[in-house]
Amino acid sequence: MVDAGQAGPLSLGQRLRSETVFAFWSVVPNQHLVEAVTRSGYGGIVIDAQHGLHDFASIERLVPSIVSCGANALVRLPLGDLALGARALDVGCAAVIVPMVNTTDEAKAAVAAMKYPPMGARSYGPLRGLAYSGLERTDYVHRANHITTLFAMVETETALRNLDAIAAVEGIDGLFVGPNDLAVSLTRGHNADPANPLVMQAVEKVRLQCVRRGKIAGIYANTPELARDYAGRGYRLVAMGNEISLAATAAAAALSAARANVTG
Repeated sequence: MVDAGQAGPLSLGQRLRSETVFAFWSVVPNQHLVEAVTRSGYGGIVIDAQHGLHDFASIERLVPSIVSCGANALVRLPLGDLALGARALDVGCAAVIVPMVNTTDEAKAAVAAMKYPPMGARSYGPLRGLAYSGLERTDYVHRANHITTLFAMVETETALRNLDAIAAVEGIDGLFVGPNDLAVSLTRGHNADPANPLVMQAVEKVRLQCVRRGKIAGIYANTPELARDYAGRGYRLVAMGNEISLAATAAAAALSAARANVTG
């Protein structure tokens, strides 16, 4: 695994082609928390603007903090808000994760928003992204489509049926598995366990599709054990945790330790 301190602000795509990067999944827009987590050694921070509490203001504020700690900033978009993805790239995010991509049309719409012509239709205005790239204006336009990374999230049975066609869309750099939504979809709402055999079969199907199409395989891991399993299978981007669950787990463990052998 590459030392996070060696990572450039927009180096994520290049790293993922040869290394496994463990990223922390952030849901709380607190700069101090994000910096503390980043310094613990994660190679990237996923700023979750879908189910997390982040918006563009927190994305714009947190990216420099993440970069200054030697990691890459990613953003998971709210459902249906592709415009936020382009703005996130403008302020220096290295990657965008688009949720609930179920069809080729949805994949193509994501490419149109996040990639410059001729591949897409991204509007020019890389406020911080240009500086982070180290490129001149025209060179940035020529290379941005390759140095920024676009993930389509695979989260439903429909997406699995259309997986080959989605993966074939030019400009989709990787497929990112959302195992919790996938569990809900594949079990018709009866189960949310990411270790469900149906989900694990889908996890392997997505990985093989990425190998076949030359795409980057990414996934969210509910536990360190699952993260280790996914990495062992060949997933290059493995995101895990969030501030709320981490704090709750640590707080419970600390209280349990303090109460141990206490009587009266």
